[in-house]
Amino acid sequence: MKDKVFNTVVKFMEDNQITCEETIYQSDKVIENAYEFISELFKIIENQIEELQYECDLCGQEYANLPEVCICGGIDCFIKFK
Repeated sequence: MKDKVFNTVVKFMEDNQITCEETIYQSDKVIENAYEFISELFKIIENQIEELQYECDLCGQEYANLPEVCICGGIDCFIKFK
């Protein structure tokens, strides 16, 4: 999977002639093609999404699915991959 993600990113960069970070902001073509790029990345990982575990970085609460808000109610908490 790691190689597929890497190859997809490299292909997107080559296809959109991204040679530096500024190209991303200066080229409308990059944004136009971003939807398809994100879709391709999703297709690579979609079978493994159910296996992901999430955790609040503030209170440590673990979740099997990504919640909208944490039970701790922390304004500054961030739910991250475990």
